[in-house]
Amino acid sequence: MIEETFFHTLISGENAKFTLRSKIIDNQIYYSNVVGTDLDFYKKLTPSEQQNYLGVEVSDGNQHTVYYKDKTKLKQDILMFYGQKWLKSET
Repeated sequence: MIEETFFHTLISGENAKFTLRSKIIDNQIYYSNVVGTDLDFYKKLTPSEQQNYLGVEVSDGNQHTVYYKDKTKLKQDILMFYGQKWLKSET
């Protein structure tokens, strides 16, 4: 389920859209998708397509999706660290 979408400028200057999502695996967990909003293919999408396009799941650098128990902590870590270091799952 989509919980929240927000835009953030990374330390590299790239702009990105993050979509926080949740699902239930034993307990409710949170994860995020990301897409670079400066990419040409994204810019060519209609506003509706841009809104619905989620991008790729945020991973730990080894193509494992990062899961958090707390949505607020996930958002804080994305804002503080995404693009600078790999996030690690809390679960």
